[in-house]
Amino acid sequence: MSTRISEGSSLSEPATDDLIRWLRFLSRWALVTVFVGIALLLVYLGGIGFAQSDTALGAEYSELLQAVRVPTMYRLFTTFDATGWLMMGGVLMIVAAILKNHAPIRALLIAACGVGLFTGILGGVMRLVGISDLAAHYAISTPTQQAVLLQPTLALYEVIGAHFVVGDVLAGVGYLLVASATFSLAAFPRWLTGWFVLAGALSLLQGTTSALGAFSFLILLPTIIVGVLGLHVAVAVAFWRPSPTLVSAVAGY
Repeated sequence: MSTRISEGSSLSEPATDDLIRWLRFLSRWALVTVFVGIALLLVYLGGIGFAQSDTALGAEYSELLQAVRVPTMYRLFTTFDATGWLMMGGVLMIVAAILKNHAPIRALLIAACGVGLFTGILGGVMRLVGISDLAAHYAISTPTQQAVLLQPTLALYEVIGAHFVVGDVLAGVGYLLVASATFSLAAFPRWLTGWFVLAGALSLLQGTTSALGAFSFLILLPTIIVGVLGLHVAVAVAFWRPSPTLVSAVAGY
C-alpha cells in the first residue's frame, strides 16, 4: 500500500491518498458497527426484556420462551446479532488490508480471523431461523408436543453456542494481532493499541468461559460495551480525519 518515490522520501501522493481512503473507510465501518451494537442492545433490553414466564421451564429454555412471547422482536434482535458479527469481521479485514505492507504475515492472520468471525454470523442466523421456527411451533403445540420440542431446542443451543465460542476466540486473537502489529508503529496512538489489547483479552475470556460452560453476563456485558462498542468508537474517532503523522505511522514510516 506504500511506495517510495526515492530513497529517504515519504509516501508518494497516490499511495498516501489510497491509505487515507482506507483509514476513513475503516472509521465509517466501525461507526456503523457501533450503531448495530446499540440497536441490538435496545431491541433486547427494550423490545424483548425479561418476564417471569421466561424461566418457567428453567433458565436453559428462557431464550425459547422469549421468542414465543415476542417473536417479532426476537427476529429483529437475532438479525442485528448476525449483522454485528459481519461488521466486526469486516473491521478486522479492513485493518488487515491497511497493515499488509507493514506486517504482511500478521495482516494475513488478522484477515483470517476476520473471515473466521463469519461463524458468528452463522450462529446468529441459526438463532433467527432455527430458534424462531421452534418457538413458532411451540406456541401452537399441545403440552405433549411442546415437551418433544425441548430436546432439539437444547441441541440447537449447543450448536449456536459453539459458533459463538469460535467467533469470540478468533475476535480475541485478531484484536491481539492488531495490537502487536501497531505497537511497533511509533506514532500510532498507544491508547488505541491498548484498547485492542483489552478488547482481545475480554473476547478471549468470553469465549473461554462459554466453552467451559461458565457463561456469565458479568463477562458478556463488559465484552460488548468495552470490547466491542468502546473499541469501535475508538477506531472511528482515531481514523475519522487521519492526520499526516498518523498516516505515516500506519504506513510504517
